[in-house]
Amino acid sequence: MVLSSRAAALLAAVGLSVAGSAHAGALYLNEFSSRTMGTAGAGAQAWADDASTSWHNPAGLMRLDGHQLTGGFGLIISDIQFDPDGNTPVPGNDGGQQGGVAPIAGLYYSHDLHPRFRLGADFNALSGAVLDPDNDWAGRFQNQNLELLIMELGLNVAVRVTDWLSIGAGPRFQYSRLDYITATPPGVRINFDQIDDFLVTWKAGFLVEFTERTRFGVNVLGESDIDLSGDVKFRPTPITANINTEITLPLQVRGSLYHEFNDQWAGMVTLGWEQWSEFKNQFVSIGARSGAIPRNLDDTWYVSVGAHYRPTERWLLMAGFAYDSDPSRPEDRRADMALDQQFRGSLGAFYDYTENLELGAAFVYANYGEARIENSTLRGEFKRNNLFFLNFIFNWKKTPWSS
Repeated sequence: MVLSSRAAALLAAVGLSVAGSAHAGALYLNEFSSRTMGTAGAGAQAWADDASTSWHNPAGLMRLDGHQLTGGFGLIISDIQFDPDGNTPVPGNDGGQQGGVAPIAGLYYSHDLHPRFRLGADFNALSGAVLDPDNDWAGRFQNQNLELLIMELGLNVAVRVTDWLSIGAGPRFQYSRLDYITATPPGVRINFDQIDDFLVTWKAGFLVEFTERTRFGVNVLGESDIDLSGDVKFRPTPITANINTEITLPLQVRGSLYHEFNDQWAGMVTLGWEQWSEFKNQFVSIGARSGAIPRNLDDTWYVSVGAHYRPTERWLLMAGFAYDSDPSRPEDRRADMALDQQFRGSLGAFYDYTENLELGAAFVYANYGEARIENSTLRGEFKRNNLFFLNFIFNWKKTPWSS
């Protein structure tokens, strides 16, 4: 493909725009439509009380009897507004309300294969408009619209090694798709049209049961090297070109301790680490042009604490708090990756509707920080950077095909 000098300049500009736009944040989501949303993720790798442990720690499948099915659905509501500095390089307004509403859902299954073997499956989906600022805002050369879809299917095997130790592992089949719109001077609109990728990665974990009331679990998610490809269109010019960009979602390790103090109260804590320093540079190829764009992310740490309370035999109430450290610096941030340190608070309530069916809901509030931006085209901070998660969850403790 032969490009005019003008087209080559546009492609060089879009190479700078695409950096970081392939996912809506530098951190993995913490909300996966399971009951652990009620504790902001605290204890997720050790509680192992329903089929969602297939995702949180496949080794926990060994604690489940019979065939079990757990699922949830709900909404993410984002409230995101930017406050540009008076001296921001590109004049424009604050972009208005950039947030929106997106669905969240998950489905998890545990299969009792043998006294020492279990099979598990987990499916998670997140889709919808993530960021949609006004087209004439101060950050229009970094983002005008971003829509993301991520779907993942995990298949797992768990083995009881001893009476107190279980291990589990399995592949993760992941599909990612991005629709993204930005612009470049003097006002050329650039549209990444459904660039996507399919990949296979893995997860593994172990669970130590010290007593019936106390256990410790660790889960490891393997690195995902997402290789997005598709078309980029420039309007009003008639130019269309192929684009390819690589995003690294790195190794994640989380360990949880769960302890029941008595029949009413339980406490839990989780510590985690994510190797975001692996994502120092991002490769971008547009037509015949290519290059590496610096991202300069740092490793992050995660900590969460939570509690369970049973006021009656049928009711289970939850609360939790979580913190994620900051992966980036103001000079490296962009409007389409507006992350800082994160704080989460959560509540959950679940009721045993029948002996085999539990129903409930969980609410999570997440604050993503001010995310100060200081680069060559945008200066300012997010005066509001909040996400609200509301999820309705069922836990089918014994399916009709259970023995």
